[in-house]
Amino acid sequence: MKEHEQYLLDVTQGKRPFANLDSKPGEGKYFYLAPDQKYDWFTPARPDQKTFVPSKDSPNPYLQPRQPAAQQFQQQPPFQGYASASDTIPNAAARMHSSALDNKQYAEHNLKKPSTEMAKIKPFLRGAEGLEEHPYRDIYGKVTVCEGHMVPNPNKNMIEFPWLDKTTNMLASNEKINTDSSKLTNLPYGPDYTADFYKDKTDLKLPPEYCKKLLDHDLAVREEELRRGFPNYNRMNPDMQRALMDVHYQSNAFNKKRPQIRKLHNAARQFDKENFCNALMRNDSKRPDLKPRNEWVYEQCQKGYFIK
Repeated sequence: MKEHEQYLLDVTQGKRPFANLDSKPGEGKYFYLAPDQKYDWFTPARPDQKTFVPSKDSPNPYLQPRQPAAQQFQQQPPFQGYASASDTIPNAAARMHSSALDNKQYAEHNLKKPSTEMAKIKPFLRGAEGLEEHPYRDIYGKVTVCEGHMVPNPNKNMIEFPWLDKTTNMLASNEKINTDSSKLTNLPYGPDYTADFYKDKTDLKLPPEYCKKLLDHDLAVREEELRRGFPNYNRMNPDMQRALMDVHYQSNAFNKKRPQIRKLHNAARQFDKENFCNALMRNDSKRPDLKPRNEWVYEQCQKGYFIK
């Protein structure tokens, strides 16, 4: 077989990635084709036939081995319920005391993972939300951690997270967490106070690896919420679902008290793509930081379609 023919065969079998020469925000520099489909080389592959990866050496997610279902079930921790994406995670950082009381360890239970298609939005969300290891207040005063995860009732719930003390790089005590939490909730907030403002106001920080798991969990919970409760969500292709996810992640697509969200629900019920995409746009006249997100969401939505 000629070399170029072998190359094309490898590509269609998911063994080699293509360079993503016209990458969009949130996409990787390379993409794999789904190996279980047929391709016409004179017709571009559809978005749902691609999965983006950051480098040419990244393994193909389509080909990653999966555990047998029975084995997966046996290894799952006992289910203790899960929180809404804007709520706390039960036992997300439950403390397990060793013989040395100052050497606490944390057990992370029930942290979920999003679907493969929804996980593709993570690079975009990381760029839009930013990763903050220290706690801060958003422009509305909500205590927030990692990549846009809101902590309700922080005076009570902050101790559920595996905080490190920046001065010692050791696990912070409950007393330290409660002290810093009280200080944080008394600090000013608003458009003039960015996350960096709070960085030297607290000694707490979260491990980056925990933040990655927390983002996965938030996406998974929101995906379940959308799948169960948003009109015709299951009739949207992945591009359209990801566009809706950003709005739900940032401003809650279930809040039908807002006229924009009511329009969004109505357009989804009627399979009205154009009005649906328009209703996804947030008012960025007072929030210029939302303009790039709106542009990405609209472009993503326009690539999408309803499956009737």
